[in-house]
Amino acid sequence: MARKSKKRAGEQVSMFGSDDLQVRPKLREWREIAIPDMPEGDEGLDALYCYLMSLLQRSRQFLKALVIAGVPEDLPAIVEFREIEKVLVNGLVLWKLGDIEPEDVPSVLDAAGQASEGLTALRAEMLAGIEPERARRAMAAEPRIRIQEFILNREISGLAFAIAEKEGNLVEFEIPVEDAGHGIDLDGVEAAGFILPSMVDALVAGFELQKKADAESRPLPRDSSLRALLRALPVPWLDSVVKVLGLEKRKRRAEREAEVDRRLRDPEVLSRIVGSELTDRERDCLALLMERGGEEKASVVTRQFGPDEGDGWFWDERPPASVLGRLRQHGLAYVGVRRKGGRRYRTVTVPDELRGPLGDLVSSR
Repeated sequence: MARKSKKRAGEQVSMFGSDDLQVRPKLREWREIAIPDMPEGDEGLDALYCYLMSLLQRSRQFLKALVIAGVPEDLPAIVEFREIEKVLVNGLVLWKLGDIEPEDVPSVLDAAGQASEGLTALRAEMLAGIEPERARRAMAAEPRIRIQEFILNREISGLAFAIAEKEGNLVEFEIPVEDAGHGIDLDGVEAAGFILPSMVDALVAGFELQKKADAESRPLPRDSSLRALLRALPVPWLDSVVKVLGLEKRKRRAEREAEVDRRLRDPEVLSRIVGSELTDRERDCLALLMERGGEEKASVVTRQFGPDEGDGWFWDERPPASVLGRLRQHGLAYVGVRRKGGRRYRTVTVPDELRGPLGDLVSSR
């Protein structure tokens, strides 16, 4: 006798396997987390923290629901989901370290919003792709799961502590070292979400590599003016340019950008940088960029003058050592993505205002 299957209202029927007819549940929309209105100053930073934490709690809620439903954790979509989630984790770590200034809030907010959109789409894709019964169990479990903020804070504090310790810039973190009923003790710090000394180097290297890759995957401004390119620089990189140019570190980012802009427009300053502060290889690299009209694919530059992956993220503490990195540290070159012929390329560009003066300086040597 053929089996009868009832189709519930709002559900789709899908065929899995050769004979088994399974009912696919209707997708339950994810809990919406609206982007908040951001007040000025420190209140804006506090609101940013709450938004990032809410997104991360929702993300972990879904991952826990998948575990409860028996979905394998090594599923490629889950790996991708965790990669996107790193945007939220990195934002919270930078907040914990005090590396986000009030003027940085809009860009961090934008990155978090894009990450939220990506996670939402991937959640829907996963629920549509796994077995219907697992999807049903996951959606039933999800709203009942509570991810405590203090648990996520342990993770964020552990990452921030490890990075601050590596940087020699320790500040006070709330680090539990005694059992407080949660199984946390000195012998179990790894289980508590903290980083062991043997893990610090790998953690920081991975963190810096990820942050650098994220920053360089953003589109370069269409307006390749010096001010537009400076506005797109992450804070540690802007501060490194300020330091190498011998400028005072102003409190407001806009003031630092204006000082760099004025300094690099000074012909005497540019002449000194090219003539005495750059090496022959760095001048040759600059000459290549000038020959290509002030812009070239990064792969062409690094193939000829060496890779720049090892330059890291915290340039204000550890200056870049590559040929390209040194040009960037002097504010002469910038890296981001350009779209050409329907494809995206990591690209090196020189500010419009500096192309003429720099072309004259390298051609006269």
